Amino acid sequence: MLVFDSSTVILLAMIELLDIFLNDFSGEVVLSKGVFQECTVKSTFDSLWIKRRVHFANSCIEYRNIVIG
Repeated sequence: MLVFDSSTVILLAMIELLDIFLNDFSGEVVLSKGVFQECTVKSTFDSLWIKRRVHFANSCIEYRNIVIG
């Protein structure tokens, strides 16, 4: 299991490596609810991409901890 902070998730989305990383990483990536909110509070490309990726990540969403995996 890998736990990300918001800076890491935003940076991966901005440089268009978030999907590549998530597709290649075999474990679970966990974002806390606070990190998810911080990553998606703005209406920028990267925040919309993160929101889309979380909501469609293998249909696995928990709202205490958002699990991408």
